[in-house]
Amino acid sequence: MGRGRSGVARTLGAGLGRRGARGAPHLGLGDREEGAQGRLAPFTGASRKFALSFGLPILVGALLTPPLLRSGASDRIPGLWLTLYGTGIVSGGLFSVAVVPVMGLCFVLLGGFALYAPAAWSDPLMAAGFGGLHIAFGLAIARRYGG
Repeated sequence: MGRGRSGVARTLGAGLGRRGARGAPHLGLGDREEGAQGRLAPFTGASRKFALSFGLPILVGALLTPPLLRSGASDRIPGLWLTLYGTGIVSGGLFSVAVVPVMGLCFVLLGGFALYAPAAWSDPLMAAGFGGLHIAFGLAIARRYGG
């Protein structure tokens, strides 16, 4: 374990912590925002269900990334990210159109493959997932559901 990896882990952890702390008040756990105007919270109904269903797998990925970096298993992180992202899409997508959970399943399958693939394939598999799958399913959703 070199000094660079622990520095990367510290930087990544600090950045995720700051972003998580900033986003926590916006989860909309109440029905209305505090204040005289009584505006609706940013996440209500289906969007709240999606955020909470999607957020847990993403949080797990954020928690597991620094220990994997420190342990020298950083070549497994792309598979972990793809798999957990897919899990979040499947569970959050249950409140959306039918093709969204299918996209999540594709991420899970690609991530499972990436976990056991050679480390040199990590970048192309991440590009295929986060780039290719999003574009392909985005086009399918736009064509079938109008946007």
